[in-house]
Amino acid sequence: YLTTDIQIEHRHSFTQGFPAFIQAVVQQLTADIEFLYNIGFKSFAVSNLGPTGCLPSTTKQYNYSSCDATYNALAV
Repeated sequence: YLTTDIQIEHRHSFTQGFPAFIQAVVQQLTADIEFLYNIGFKSFAVSNLGPTGCLPSTTKQYNYSSCDATYNALAV
């Protein structure tokens, strides 16, 4: 599989905005959990995000033969 310059640039621009997106998601989850706590919920289960680089929609570009390390790193 050959990676073109366009694909590399797309991946870079795609991942560049992730820190701000992750921060926004965490802030929203925090606000939602605090709201639920304040209305009486006392127990919560928070699950982990699995390796998104191994999802079929991501691995199809590699003929389903390998995972995308960039997407997996973003899920950590």
